[in-house]
Parts: sequence; C-alpha cells; structure tokens
Amino acid sequence: MTMRSAASGDERVRLCLLIGSADFGGAERHIEHIVRYVDAEHVVVALAEGPMVEAWREAGARVYVVPESFRLPFRSVHSVRRIIKEEKPDVIHSHTPKANLLGAWLGAVPPRMMTIHGSHRQFEANRAIPAAWYRWADLWASRGARLVIAVCERDREELIENGFPADRLETVNNGVPDPGFEEIPLEERRSVLWVGRFTEEKDPELMREVARLCAEHPRIEEVVMVGSGPLVEELDLGSIPKLRWLESHSKPEELMRRAVVVVNTSRSEGASLTLMSALACGTPIVASAVGGNPETVGEAGRLLPLRDPAERAGDAAVFAEAIKMFLEDETAWREASCRARGRYESRFRVEMMARRLSDLYFEQARRGRVFR
Repeated sequence: MTMRSAASGDERVRLCLLIGSADFGGAERHIEHIVRYVDAEHVVVALAEGPMVEAWREAGARVYVVPESFRLPFRSVHSVRRIIKEEKPDVIHSHTPKANLLGAWLGAVPPRMMTIHGSHRQFEANRAIPAAWYRWADLWASRGARLVIAVCERDREELIENGFPADRLETVNNGVPDPGFEEIPLEERRSVLWVGRFTEEKDPELMREVARLCAEHPRIEEVVMVGSGPLVEELDLGSIPKLRWLESHSKPEELMRRAVVVVNTSRSEGASLTLMSALACGTPIVASAVGGNPETVGEAGRLLPLRDPAERAGDAAVFAEAIKMFLEDETAWREASCRARGRYESRFRVEMMARRLSDLYFEQARRGRVFR
C-alpha cells in the first residue's frame, strides 16, 4: 500500500534517504516504513552493511551501501555525491547524526531535510564519544537543512532548548503498520514482553531484574526479552527462571498479542515503534516516564519514574508491582487495552505519518524545482 502525494496528478517525488546504519533499529525501520508507505521514487544510501538492506530493497528502494568506518563520514562524501548526481533526487532526507553530517557536507544539493530520532541523551552511555558531540553534529548539520523533524513533541522542545532553529522544526509522529487487532482475554495471556537493543540507554539490566521478580508470580509462564546488542553476554540471562531470550523475531506482534503487558525500561527514548505496535495490538504498557514515552503511552498503561541506575533493585520492584496490578485487576487491564487500540487508531497509524511526510516532501521538491 502507498500514500499519494498532496500534489494530485503531479509527478512522483524522487527521494534520497541517507542513514548511518542498516541494523534492525527504530530509525532503520522508520526508513522501511517511508519506502513502503510514501508514494515516491526511493533511493536509500546507508553508511554500513546490515540486515535492513534487504528489507529496504524488498520494500522497493534502490539501495546503495557506502561503507564508512570513520566516526566522521569524510570518505563517503565523493561516493554519495556521485550517487546524487546519477539519481537526481528532488529531496534528500537524512537520519542519524553521521548521515546528517554527511548531508550537510554534500554541498550544492537538492533541498535537504533531516530527522533526529530521540534525545541526544541516548548517547550518554557511549564511552568513546561524548553525547555532546552528537548534539553538536546535528546542530551544525541543521544550519543548512530546510527542515528538521522531531519524532515527538518532547524531543522538539528539547531541541529548541539546545539551540536548534524553532522556525524550521516540525514534529512528525512516528507510525507503524496495523498488525491487525485480535481480542485475546487476560486469562489466556501468560507472558511479559520486552523488545529492544541490549544497550545501556535501553537498560536491559533493569528488565533482567524485573523478570526475576515476575518469575515468582504463578500466572506468569515466561518473560520474553527480544533483541541483540553488546550487553547480551554480560547479563547471564540463562540464570533467571522463566526468562526466554530471543535474538530476533520476525513478527514480534504475535508475541505482543499473547503478553499481559509490554515493558519498556529505557533511560532515553524518542517515539518507540515497539510501544506503538503494542498499542496497535491492544496490549497495555508498563514503561519508564522518559522522553516521548508519556506521549506514546498516555492512559494505555503505567508510566514509572526511574532513579539512578545504582538503584535498579528499587526500580525493578516498582515495575514488577505495576505488572502484578495488571495481572490481578482484570478491569484495569481491559480498560488499558481498549485505550491502547484507540490511541493507535487516532495517533500512530503509519498512513498518518506517511501522509504528513508526503506533503513535506512535495513542498520541498516544488520549492527546489522552482530554483533550479
């Protein structure tokens, strides 16, 4: 399914999407959704190999991989310029700091947009590069961008606080495809689910402790953690009763439909596609009250404040208590489930995101054509 541009009858926009990674992450899945749902001619340029390359191709994009091993994308500039010259896009849309920098360095190019996926605080756990570097990179890149997109209002507010141009900042909510709603009663749900990268900002260690506490509840048959990353081997997941770890799952929505709740323990979050998928499945959420999580979850679950990582035991107890409440209060669970599906329908359908982006792409393409 595709979404038609606001320019009925006009030619399709030629769109070039730049991204620094091809891993299975939120920004990379967002690119796939753009390719599948925005009616345009799509070219994707990735600065690394990864599993999403084939997904983008399967969705219909022409994909170029220009490997860039340096932290700054110096070596990629000439190669990407050649691709731009050959493909002749109307609009360039970059994602992630490295790609945003690259877009700014391309020089005289078509109108350029950039999306910032979440707060720059997500990089605070990166020991090699300070979080301030990523913020500086995006801020510098934003100077020549026609438009800077935030994925939630909280991120937009934070970007303005950090000096980004308010007059060129737009919020475009992320969206996810509808996996189909299936009403499965609470008594048939026997699992707790966590999906994410095993990195410090997602705090899988906290989820490990939550799983240990949930294992004590007689109604929980298993706690499932899905994802990969550098912390997997450090966490000794096999030592926790009832905890099942999956490196990946082709259809996580199937797991969501059988879960009592979907849990998010992030210490930094933008607009989580996983939580939006949980809403679509009508599964209540227990999440940390950080970043865009309050905007995503609303009244469809419980939002919990986090303390210092040194106090994970206290946080784990609070999360486990919230999960227990949903297990034992069927009315509260059913109400949260209904609100979850309604919230998805009204805010986070991928078609809504695609329609908004289509309008922005056409507007920028039209302006660019006028000045060529």
